[in-house]
Amino acid sequence: MEEMERDLYFREIALQCKYALAAFDDLQRELQTLFAVEGRVTAVPAQLRPSERVFFHIQNFLVAAANVSKLFWPPKNSDPNKDNMAKGRSEELRQALSVPDNHNDSPVGARKLRNAFEHFDERLDDVRLKNASIFDMNVGAWAPDGETTPTGYLRNFDPATQTVTFMGAKPLLLLPLVLELQRLAMFASDLANGGRGPWWPDITAERLLDTATPILQRLLREKGMPDRPDDEGKALRPYQEALNEEVHRAFPTLPNDVSVSLPWGIRMWDRPGWSHIMIRVERDGNMLSMCGIETT
Repeated sequence: MEEMERDLYFREIALQCKYALAAFDDLQRELQTLFAVEGRVTAVPAQLRPSERVFFHIQNFLVAAANVSKLFWPPKNSDPNKDNMAKGRSEELRQALSVPDNHNDSPVGARKLRNAFEHFDERLDDVRLKNASIFDMNVGAWAPDGETTPTGYLRNFDPATQTVTFMGAKPLLLLPLVLELQRLAMFASDLANGGRGPWWPDITAERLLDTATPILQRLLREKGMPDRPDDEGKALRPYQEALNEEVHRAFPTLPNDVSVSLPWGIRMWDRPGWSHIMIRVERDGNMLSMCGIETT
């Protein structure tokens, strides 16, 4: 491909990644609202019920992620010329962005669960044929009675593990997909703007996370846990400021536009306090890596 053509694809990859990540952030805020009051569901000023809003964000996330996947592994085209062009384009994009040739080797390449959402009519027909009792739009653990497969649920999301399941299909962990989408968004944007790709080589994002995690755990012990989560992240702001100061002291050469943020916590409805807090390494507002730590 010509440089201008490549840049067009790079920008679209970055855009679809950002769409997916925006939906994922909306999902986390929705969960904070859903479980903000212990033991009860809070009112949400919208026409959708709270669980419906959760799956609205999940579906938006999966659709955008599927668009990214198609750019790397396009479906077969009946027109031989278009099929060959798509194969050549996708191979070049995968090589440029360090994406495996086999879609099974990449979090972005996982298709079965996303296909289930796309072909929802077929799943409803399956339910009708089985004449089975099915729970739908469940937000919580999908195996409360020790089941090994979520066969009784049409759609299920476990906020504790950030896992989506659909009609007994293999569960999809969202965080590995989120991290890869973040990497691709940064990498593709950089290449489209004439850059060479990943960032400062001497300090990796993973190294920053390894350093930040024990610091945050110590801060939580010293300062105590925040009283309650909130969708604006205000409860975590003092911890984030102290964490950033210590991380920058540990790495004096760290660029000023690199920061460690605490974008959200996860609070379960069946226990007090926070169960997990997410740590995110950012550069100029764009995520480079992320992990979650247990608080209990």
